[in-house]
Amino acid sequence: MHRTVRLNQLGLGMVLENDVRTSTGMLVVPRGQEVTSSVLERLANFGRSFGIEEPLQVSIEAAPIEQRAA
Repeated sequence: MHRTVRLNQLGLGMVLENDVRTSTGMLVVPRGQEVTSSVLERLANFGRSFGIEEPLQVSIEAAPIEQRAA
């Protein structure tokens, strides 16, 4: 499933569909990167210092059936 989100809506396990850049165009995280706690921290730091181009395009993988039932 594909979604458009703001930086503060990013969650662990989402996958970035496009490169994430600062408001000045500097590449922060490349497309295809899974959002991890370290990626969230990096984006938050760059967001505070330089601003991040928003909104962000992400894909969200559906949990396998056995995980949904747990």
